[in-house]
Amino acid sequence: MKRVVVCVFSVLCLAALLHAGPVTFDFRTSSLVNNNGGNNEPSIGPVLAQLQSMGLTLTTVGGLGFNVGCGTTTENCLGADQASVSDFNGYIHGVFTAPSGTFGIMEANDFSLVDLYDAGGSFIGSYNKTFNYSGATPVSFFDVFLSVDGMYTITFDPSTSTPEPGTLGMLGAGLLGVAFLLRRKFMM
Repeated sequence: MKRVVVCVFSVLCLAALLHAGPVTFDFRTSSLVNNNGGNNEPSIGPVLAQLQSMGLTLTTVGGLGFNVGCGTTTENCLGADQASVSDFNGYIHGVFTAPSGTFGIMEANDFSLVDLYDAGGSFIGSYNKTFNYSGATPVSFFDVFLSVDGMYTITFDPSTSTPEPGTLGMLGAGLLGVAFLLRRKFMM
């Protein structure tokens, strides 16, 4: 009986890991440091690496640098810098490692346009201002055009994606183990 309980507990733990839920990354509380609006902010590397470890890669489009800070506010946010100091307007491209069924952005001044795309590159929809998307079609990548200020937060749910084949194999093996133990117990 103990083996059955251990196996069932293991399968339930694995299932819980497969659905961890949405995560919100808040640039205001991250380790971003404002370089007075200069291009290629010095602190962006570790923040981008942290996001990448969570399943999201952010890049700027057209050779722009990242820009940290929100104009005259003291809070940190993330933008793209086209030409002048502290202009924050430009394109940021985001790619998810695994498609996300939940996606949202909170922005400093709500002056942006966000385009969402699925895994095949098909256009899902366009949103302006702060928004939350939870649709039937998972988002694989997105483009944000910031016209005034940057993003405060990004929310996404990497657990809504299809699990990797190895993960499904482990889940299947666990379920087979449980079935084998239950069969053995009831055959005796």
